[in-house]
Amino acid sequence: NQSAWEGLQRLAKDTGAQVKYLQSKSDSEYIPNLTQMVKGNFNLTWGIGFIIGDAMKTVATQNPNAKLAIIDNVVNAPNVESVTFA
Repeated sequence: NQSAWEGLQRLAKDTGAQVKYLQSKSDSEYIPNLTQMVKGNFNLTWGIGFIIGDAMKTVATQNPNAKLAIIDNVVNAPNVESVTFA
């Protein structure tokens, strides 16, 4: 999570993109936090880690026009880009 945040901060510095970070303190916050980001009119909402996969799928289904991405998991939804590493 720390390296993902550092990467987003670098993106903001290099491109002027607006970035925001929400940290979930429990599993029950995944869907509300992802939804808050989607409703915040960001161009892309990231989820970091395999554990957030089910919540990402739920939010993607509820918001078909949202653009989402997840690190370290595969979410089969047309509006989610899954980024995995060997």
